[in-house]
Amino acid sequence: MIGIIKSDNRYKELSKVVDAIYSDKLIDFYDIDTLILPIKGIDNDGNILINLNLEDIIRNNSIKKIITGKSNNRLKEICKDNSIKLIELFSDPSFVMDNARLTALGIFSYLLDNKKLDKPITIIGFGNISFYLALILSLNKIKFNIYTINPIEIKFIELLGYKYIDNIYESNLLINTIPKNLDWDYQLINNKYILDVSSSPYGFDILKLDKSNKYEILSNIPAIFYPYEAMKLILTRI
Repeated sequence: MIGIIKSDNRYKELSKVVDAIYSDKLIDFYDIDTLILPIKGIDNDGNILINLNLEDIIRNNSIKKIITGKSNNRLKEICKDNSIKLIELFSDPSFVMDNARLTALGIFSYLLDNKKLDKPITIIGFGNISFYLALILSLNKIKFNIYTINPIEIKFIELLGYKYIDNIYESNLLINTIPKNLDWDYQLINNKYILDVSSSPYGFDILKLDKSNKYEILSNIPAIFYPYEAMKLILTRI
């Protein structure tokens, strides 16, 4: 039996297509041998949710396999101590690329729904998500350019025929994909719309941004915009 911890909509969709216990309550998990954790895994105390601890579930079941998006040292330690096979989705290159593609599609849908495609876009960073986002924008003939400080990324931007820029200060619509506060000159970042699709600590220090900016963080994009397709990425790896 599979146990699925209640999380975002991709897990809800998964619970509809597999024989599983789908819950966020300890009492519901019994006779399970496979446990599917939320994408973020557990914290350093072994907690999955505020009132749900991984080790409590393990004590009540004979778990042989745990599937998660990301693992930390605590999760690896628990799995090792209990002879549990750990599958970390974001350690699978094919999952990373498929998830990045869905993320890019979700970003495009968000921009389209919010009427943000009428002016040139600057993408910050050129990793997996940016690769697909640039492709989607290009196919839809949306004007964009790309900023990065990574020499290898600059090389691939130019090889793919995209426009590289060496600063973001003349751009009005920014999409950040780098999970790091870069050394921005915040005095030059005014009256901009910033969509941050990276993870913590994100690309900008919100306390340093001018009030004239509109700064949004968009997370769990595949689960929000394409939950069924995101579910299938997990289903094929159970």
